[in-house]
Amino acid sequence: MSEPFKSFDALKSAYDALAGQPRAGSSDKDSHETAIRDFVEAAAQAGAFIEDPNQRRSAQDMLDYWFTHLLASSDAEMDVVSPRLADYRPVAEMPKGAAEPSAKTESQSDLERSRQIIRLGALARQWRYNDEAKGYLLKGAALEDAKQYSQEDRDIAALVAASEREERKSKNTWITALAVVAILLAVLAGIAILQARTATAQAKLAKEQMIRAEQNYTLAQEEKARADAAAKLALEEQKRADAAALALTQEQKNRAEEQRAEAEAQRRAAEAAAKASDEARLNAEKLAEQAKADTEALSKRFAELQKQQVVLDAAIEVIRKQLQSGELQRSELPEAIAELIKPDAVVDVFSDPSILEGYKSGFLGVDVALPALSETNRPLAFDGGRSLNYLNYSIVLNQQRRMAFYSAVNLDRDQLRVLPGRPFPSYPSKPDPRIPREVQLLPAWFVNPAFDVGHLAWRSEISWGQVLPAVPNTAAQILNDSLYVFTNITPQFDTFNQGIWAALDRWTLTKHNPDARQVTIFTGPVFATDDPVFNGVSIPRAFWKVVVSATPNYSQSAGPSSYVVDAFLISQFKPGTIEKVDLVRSFDPETYRVPVAEIESLTGLRFAEIIESTDRNRLPVIGETIGDVMASRVGLLDAPDAPQRKEVAQELVSALRDGAMVWSEQQKVISALLAMAQDTSVQKLSATGRLNLLFVLSQVPASTWDNAQAVDLKATARDAVAVLESRAAAGSTEIGAQTREHLARLETNIGYGKKSTQTVYLQFTGLTRNAAIEISSRMQQLGWNIPGEERVKEGANEVRFNPAVEADEEAAELLAADLRALGRTAVTAKGNKRIKSGNLEIYLSD
Repeated sequence: MSEPFKSFDALKSAYDALAGQPRAGSSDKDSHETAIRDFVEAAAQAGAFIEDPNQRRSAQDMLDYWFTHLLASSDAEMDVVSPRLADYRPVAEMPKGAAEPSAKTESQSDLERSRQIIRLGALARQWRYNDEAKGYLLKGAALEDAKQYSQEDRDIAALVAASEREERKSKNTWITALAVVAILLAVLAGIAILQARTATAQAKLAKEQMIRAEQNYTLAQEEKARADAAAKLALEEQKRADAAALALTQEQKNRAEEQRAEAEAQRRAAEAAAKASDEARLNAEKLAEQAKADTEALSKRFAELQKQQVVLDAAIEVIRKQLQSGELQRSELPEAIAELIKPDAVVDVFSDPSILEGYKSGFLGVDVALPALSETNRPLAFDGGRSLNYLNYSIVLNQQRRMAFYSAVNLDRDQLRVLPGRPFPSYPSKPDPRIPREVQLLPAWFVNPAFDVGHLAWRSEISWGQVLPAVPNTAAQILNDSLYVFTNITPQFDTFNQGIWAALDRWTLTKHNPDARQVTIFTGPVFATDDPVFNGVSIPRAFWKVVVSATPNYSQSAGPSSYVVDAFLISQFKPGTIEKVDLVRSFDPETYRVPVAEIESLTGLRFAEIIESTDRNRLPVIGETIGDVMASRVGLLDAPDAPQRKEVAQELVSALRDGAMVWSEQQKVISALLAMAQDTSVQKLSATGRLNLLFVLSQVPASTWDNAQAVDLKATARDAVAVLESRAAAGSTEIGAQTREHLARLETNIGYGKKSTQTVYLQFTGLTRNAAIEISSRMQQLGWNIPGEERVKEGANEVRFNPAVEADEEAAELLAADLRALGRTAVTAKGNKRIKSGNLEIYLSD
């Protein structure tokens, strides 16, 4: 009796040694059969020492294989059944010195099955010995019967597989059609990329034309304003000339006629300028609409490109499976498809630092540093917060939670490529070999079917760059190996990952600042001590994303005109529960938009200054209005950066001149401008700052200043202008020609220096005469007709008028406001029927 094998490894070694012996000839046939019999007997008894189910199945396969060989090689008829492994019996349960357990055999009912295995095994070996000739292959019912024995013998399994392949060859016509479809999809993808780039160039050209039209419109408006002022002066000159016409000589009359003709020409020029201004505005609107349409078309093409990527990946995956099963031969594929799936040399991305260059802070042309960790978070970070670099992105890892604090991605929309892909789970994530395994998450975290593998950096965001080779399959392998790593994934509910989060990724790729070609994306979870636990794993309640890019400047000045920041926060749990959110496939940015400061507060991160400042200027804090935000930007009219000054000036003018805001919001902005115009503030401004301030104030229409609700603002503006003119007259403040033009327009709009039709009488008590004269002089500077000052005994702080005269009432309200702006804050307008029509009476007292 042969000594049993005491372990699976011993059994496997004996099996391999027996299989390695040369085929037995006639002279040593008996010895070969004896070796096989000894192996079968020892292998059957080995079952008592093999506990693992997988090893027992493998051991039974080895036993069946050599038993079949034994029966097939025997000259005599044998009526036996194949032996079975002995039941496992731990060594501790075997009595000392007990006989080794014997193998079990099947009952008589299994005899026919054994015979079938022997018959088919012999046929399979004849097929192999005859160079796998097709004449031995099975068909129809014989093939179906043989399939049930494929697991019993490797040769039978090979014969069945070859028979199936031969039978399917006649059914492969559709494979060729599928290959043709895949080729067409690849061609369409290339065309879509070309069209997208063409649309981008067209959008840039339209943007440049729109900006030039806006500049022409502004110049036309300025020319019209100058023409209006000149026409007004000419008309006043004409009136004076007409009044003195009777006393003029003929020569003087001729000169007056020339002046009238010149005034008429200036009036016509002003009308032409106004017409040109309107045409420029209409052209600008048309160009803006065209630019918007081009941008929408570009976004649509990006979406089509994504759909084609999905179809192409699916087609390639089907072809790969057909190749692996033998249903399709690589030689049968068209050249274009074979190029996509040919087995290229595998690149080890983790050993080549030129591939994993990671996130670049200067990618946008301005320094956008990685978010800084707080003092609380830094001890939890792997390697002190050192970033781990991958293809076009980097990770900062939280080694305590074994997930990333955040990912930082550089996206270049112009260089994006469509590559064959094997998305998870067919391309499973792997550990990063550069860092310890114990600081990375475990695959067991995803055994719960409710959880998906959520990627922070997205495949479509990093699929670009010169580092990716031209061969698609090699480029895809580099891309996938850099993306599908444990450091880049987090547990996300399936409804969240496949729904709103995927929709946000798509929105980021195409809808965030569509004019921008380069985009930087930060993404991460919100960690909390009370995060819910599933299967022993703490699951983040929410995830955030911060996206930043530069808006191209299509004017002749260098550098970007502005930056755009979008920040979003989305929970994967229903509010107040630990239930996963519903599946939502559309994304509304305003629903999930939050200030960057809120994300900083939740995560302990600190983003770059360019992100914080841009976001502060874009989004109001809770309780703020658009008027508050714009009022806070007034100081930037004197900013050191010229493009920023220009941007703010244009924003303010558009809001105030075109009535884009309701009065309550306009009031906040105008108040901020006037505070900047006060003497103590305006003297601190640079000459450029004063120019910008007066330009914006001059664009506020006269109708806004004449609003009864704006009377105090109008008076404040008149007082500020009076002080500025006094300083200019004294030589302490220099006013350039362009600044003077803006100042003149502002004075016209607020009625500064315009002679009043009312006569004003000033009475005072409790003041010195010099103080009263000083007040009277300031009022006269504003345009009030005050013949003198009179001391009286009656004490009051009023401007009295006849309430029956509407013009007198309006003048009294403005006069009272002018006095309040001068510091006489208690003065009010009060009707008095005894006041003569056309007269106003001021009563002041201390």
